[in-house]
Amino acid sequence: SGFIRISKSVLVNLKYLDCVEPSFGGIMLLVLKNGCKDYISRKYLTGPNKTDRVRSC
Repeated sequence: SGFIRISKSVLVNLKYLDCVEPSFGGIMLLVLKNGCKDYISRKYLTGPNKTDRVRSC
């Protein structure tokens, strides 16, 4: 269970997650350890936030 869904088509392994930071419009920017970035859609920010364990950028 080390994965989170950040959009309809994207799952992220928390092992490779570097940090999460707030972005425009109430969405969050997710940064992986390899430098790749993606946005967490607002739909997937509801409920328990599994990214609480991750440091801010």
